[in-house]
Amino acid sequence: QCLNSTVHRSIGTSPFHLLFGAHPRLKDRPDIREYLEKELIASFEGKRDELRIQASQNIAKIQEENKRIFNKKKRQATIYREGDLVAIRHKRSLVDELHAATRRNFPRRRVIVYGYDDLWQADVVEMRPYKRYNRGYHYILTVIDVLSKHAWAYHSKPRAGTR
Repeated sequence: QCLNSTVHRSIGTSPFHLLFGAHPRLKDRPDIREYLEKELIASFEGKRDELRIQASQNIAKIQEENKRIFNKKKRQATIYREGDLVAIRHKRSLVDELHAATRRNFPRRRVIVYGYDDLWQADVVEMRPYKRYNRGYHYILTVIDVLSKHAWAYHSKPRAGTR
């Protein structure tokens, strides 16, 4: 009932008037309804404008406070003259800091060696997956003299290393 009796913008009249040629007789009057709608719209726009003004004032106040706090912590810029000796500090970018290699400190034992052939370090490497490429040898024994850093490597088919 309300849709058929209100004036539509596209046709310039109400659908009821377009179909029947007369305005419908309703209990409420459409002109009063239009007046009330205009009043509601006007009061809504007035309140909205007041809220916008108040919000912009609050934003300006907060920006001033932020500016004051920032300027309180900021140092004065150094003034350089021509011919002054200036050192420029290279500042690492965030990408460099995030992807920098981390230095890992592993615990190390202190080794005291008194002469050649005094202390050796040995390790056995299993080479079974590669036995068809290295004439059937299953293991490699590596030996390092700690003082001279001289290294040896022996290949072996059994793990016992007997030759």
